[in-house]
Order: sequence, then structure tokens, then C-alpha cells
Amino acid sequence: MRRERIRLSRGQKILLNLALCVFLLTCLWGIAGYPVVTAGMEFRRLERTRLLPPSEIVFTAGGEGDIILNDGARLCYPVRALDGTELYLQGRWFAGTGEDWAVLGLVQGVSYDCFLRWFPLEEEGPSLLTFYSGYGYWKEEGLQEMLPGETHNFFPILLVNVPEETVRAEITVRQGERSVTGPGWNMGNGVWLMTPDNQVLPYQGEEERSYTLRLYRPDGSLLLERNGEYWEG
Repeated sequence: MRRERIRLSRGQKILLNLALCVFLLTCLWGIAGYPVVTAGMEFRRLERTRLLPPSEIVFTAGGEGDIILNDGARLCYPVRALDGTELYLQGRWFAGTGEDWAVLGLVQGVSYDCFLRWFPLEEEGPSLLTFYSGYGYWKEEGLQEMLPGETHNFFPILLVNVPEETVRAEITVRQGERSVTGPGWNMGNGVWLMTPDNQVLPYQGEEERSYTLRLYRPDGSLLLERNGEYWEG
């Protein structure tokens, strides 16, 4: 029997090539872990891959249109406190809360690595979320118009479910014989960003750490004081 070659038209060849390209790109996308277009979608993907329901997002570092500041070898994203102070965090972070749990996720870092951490919430009062690795800074304005202000470096700690009557917060972190006390910044949504100085006490260390958290009312009286273990792992 005579075999006849199947002849494809030019249009059919184009469609066949496009289908092959889509198939290969899908395979590469799967090998890369199915990355998504926006940071918010990536955060949701991290939740799904860990079999977590969608949380209520209460904190983000950097928006889709924000400029990324390069502080040396670090890519830093801006966050703004309610009083207008602008701080910068290394990496793009999302925090969300559920009924009795919270998550803190890095969706874009220096090496574009991603991870998500799960935390149980305290039964009452604020809960502390620690960053696996973190660096931040904020700049204090100069006393005179033309003079540069001082730069304050810190390792970030996030508080969620902070009482509404809180007007000031501070945290003391202790490791061995060293300790450092850092102020907090009200980010809204019951979230405060705590900023202990990482030059006094480096962020990561082999020794165990503990902390004391203090919240204050508008009249300056102590609203809450809590001691606990500081978990980095």
C-alpha cells in the first residue's frame, strides 16, 4: 500500500508549534513550583501548598507599584506606620490571621526564595510573630533641614491582635548577658512592628532568647506586660 505523507498547512504548523510551546512552558512552570504573577497570589499559593485555608491579610511589606530600595546587598521594601514614619524591610512579607492561628510569609527575598511560617495565636491579647531571617531600618530626620538623619537598623518582630487602646509599645529581647529594648510602630489592623536594634544584639544567635513585651495606654499607664521565649527556628 502506498503511504501518503500528511501535509500540514502553514496555519496548522503555527498552531502545532504554539501548542508545543505551551506544553513545554507548562512543564517548566511546574518544575519551578508554579510561581505566580503577583506577590499576593504567591502568598496564597504558599498557603495552599501547606493545606492552610486563606487567612485575612493584615500586613504587607511593599505594594505592587512600590519602588524597591537597595541597601547594599539587600533589597528592601517600604512599610508605612500610621504616624507617617516609613520603614524598610528586607524582602517582601505578608502576614495573615485565622481563627486561632497566624502565618508570616516571605514571597520575595534577595535570592527569590519563599517560605511560610505558622504560629498559634494567644488566647488573649497580642501574639508575637518572629521572622526566620530579617533586617530592617528606618531613618530619623535631621535636626536641621540640610543635615542627614540617623539610620536605625533593627531585626523585625511583628505583633498581631494588639488592643486598640495601645498607644505605645516596646519589647526587650535578652540573650545571655545582653539585652536590647526596641520601640514599636502602629501599622494598623491591630498590627505593630517592633524594632530592636540589631547592632546591639545580632538577629540570629545560638543561645536561647527571651523577651518582655510592654503595651501602654494613652495616659502612660501600663496596659500589658508579658514575658516569653523568643523563637527563631
